[in-house]
Amino acid sequence: MSRAKKRYSLPFFYLGGPDLEINCVPTGLDKGGSPQYLPATAEQHYEEMYDAAYSAAVVSI
Repeated sequence: MSRAKKRYSLPFFYLGGPDLEINCVPTGLDKGGSPQYLPATAEQHYEEMYDAAYSAAVVSI
């Protein structure tokens, strides 16, 4: 065992309410710049991530 100090990681998940709007914070933009992504609700974001992860999955019974 290494003499280095042990570290532990704990995952933290926060799911916003489905109608929570997600958008770029003003300090994340250059002056006069526009966001890379359009605002979306938490539900839209979760659906897009779910589709990206599972739409290519092949299900055989």
